[in-house]
Amino acid sequence: MKVEKDITNKIEQLTEKERKLVFMKLKQLVNKNKQAGTSDKLKRLTAYVEAKDYALDLENLKLYLKESLPDYMIPSNINIVEEIPQLPNGKVDLNALATISKTEQESKTGIEKPKTEIEEKLVTIWEEVLDFSPLSIHDNFFEIGGDSILSIQIIARARKLGIEISPNQLFEHQTISELALFIDDNNTIDTDNDDDIFTGEIPLSPIQHWFFETYVSAPHFWNQGVKIQDIPAGKREAIESAIDTLIIEQEALRLSFYHNQEGWKAKVLSPEHIKAFDFYDISSLDITEQESFIEKTLHEVQSQFNLAEGSLFKCLFFKTSSKGKDVCILISHHLVVDAVSWKIIQDHVISAIEGNKNDSFKTTSLKKWNTYLNEELDIETWKKDIDFWNAQNSVSNMTIPSDFNFELPLREKSIETIAFKLDQDITNKLTQEANSVYNTKIDELILTALTDSISKWSKSDRVRLGLERHGRETANTSFDLSNTVGWLTAYFPLSIKNEYGNDYGEKIKSVKEQIRNIPNGGLSYPVLRYLKKHIDVASIADDSPQVLFNFLGKQSNTNKGELVITNISENSKDAESERYYLLEINSYIKDNQLMVNWSYSNTVHKRTTIEILIEYFEKALIEIVMHCSKEGENTQYTPSDFPEAQLNQDELDNLLNELDLD
Repeated sequence: MKVEKDITNKIEQLTEKERKLVFMKLKQLVNKNKQAGTSDKLKRLTAYVEAKDYALDLENLKLYLKESLPDYMIPSNINIVEEIPQLPNGKVDLNALATISKTEQESKTGIEKPKTEIEEKLVTIWEEVLDFSPLSIHDNFFEIGGDSILSIQIIARARKLGIEISPNQLFEHQTISELALFIDDNNTIDTDNDDDIFTGEIPLSPIQHWFFETYVSAPHFWNQGVKIQDIPAGKREAIESAIDTLIIEQEALRLSFYHNQEGWKAKVLSPEHIKAFDFYDISSLDITEQESFIEKTLHEVQSQFNLAEGSLFKCLFFKTSSKGKDVCILISHHLVVDAVSWKIIQDHVISAIEGNKNDSFKTTSLKKWNTYLNEELDIETWKKDIDFWNAQNSVSNMTIPSDFNFELPLREKSIETIAFKLDQDITNKLTQEANSVYNTKIDELILTALTDSISKWSKSDRVRLGLERHGRETANTSFDLSNTVGWLTAYFPLSIKNEYGNDYGEKIKSVKEQIRNIPNGGLSYPVLRYLKKHIDVASIADDSPQVLFNFLGKQSNTNKGELVITNISENSKDAESERYYLLEINSYIKDNQLMVNWSYSNTVHKRTTIEILIEYFEKALIEIVMHCSKEGENTQYTPSDFPEAQLNQDELDNLLNELDLD
């Protein structure tokens, strides 16, 4: 048959490593579906019994339960645990119990242990970062709770152990067994081993160009922050030392910005010019007065940020008493940090609080990365993306419902936010079960639900979104940005076609393929538009999608040991800051729940209108997660799962049918 011949020809054209990888994936798929075919797909009732010092006879325990419970309430499995895990509020931690259940299931199906030193190191790293154990070398990173932000942490920890991985490699080879095939012991990463501290001019990043083009009225006041509470006494010096180290090592934290006839420019200042640590002794005040003082000080510090003078990152340390419970606020202008940067900074400070040695390591400097994007990148390799991005801009913005007449730009003073939390049990299924069915990532299922709900809400079959990626994906493995602070985010438009009605299976696969068709992690759009001027738009309003979406991955839990950690978002922008989009949707997973913050303008929408959209979204996401749960373990693959083979869906289906997976 012609199709079989085409498949054979494509496979023969692959390199030896690529063929080995394709066959490995197919073998895993066969084994996975065989296990699914022989497993019990019915939902089973599981009981957990805390019994530290007792040896229980499980069969006798079941007989005892039968005396007082109907048959359908007798658990099929009884798991003995040393301790029932609990949340800080004293409730049972269902997510932790589900992990125990998953671990036991894996022990029944068999966990393939690492065979090489590299695989052993990777297993250790994955288990630590994902908080998932035991782990098989065939477990898919994204199916067991991984996301793009966590991938950067994986890369950073691997590098400390001498393993060089690029972000692209982790996205393309999502199991340890696959990834190990492509790790080259001879990889050389561009790091800054030079102890000289750079000062001077530095090119703007693409996202910084976008910022200065968009926010004209009050660019000095656009901040982000983290509040760390309940710090033990005597930690001031350790924190101040950690901040000093960050200022020396991270060029972004020493940035200043000025405007001349050519536009906005950036300059890295010397560490001596930066005042980043402020100490306040408020131990003589009562609790109410302390809270008021902290709030007032935070507002004053933010409002006094001066782009030209620098010191755009600050650590505010408040001594609240001689017995501890001190407070540390990390506040920064968004121009110098992003989500990955906050993780780097926060881990550095918390490590200092806990008394651990900070094994800092230098990665590619901000100057080298920005210079590469602006001056050294071979743009010819990215010009092929121009047609794709022009297609995203050529799609007219959908008309979403509005309650009032309005004109762009909107103003920050009109913005309100509705915080939505997904049920913890559904979140657990979303992060640990649902993605195995269609080999998806968490954000792809969320985007499927979001696209479906906005399409229904706006009565449009195409949903044009503004999306953010971390911007650290690069096929050039000589760059390592895993421990580099800076605003490196890639922001770009994407038009997603919503199709297949209520067939969630086909809908998920469709959205997944459209998302994975984004070239170069989305970074080529801002580079081509802002740095190389190859993409033209009539105005900011024309370029800006009406809805922005960002998935920030798994965030640090509110309680980390004795510390209480919260993000600061209120009053972090100037009231007159411009806004050229109507909705901003920020999602993340924290304390084992999916959190989605919906911000809108009260000059465009009533609160009830946004609540209707949120109801659509919640319903769609729950139905998608439950659909995946009902599908069981029969994985359905799409062409993006086998990028090496370059097969279309029909060719892939024919190949899988030949393998007789059913």
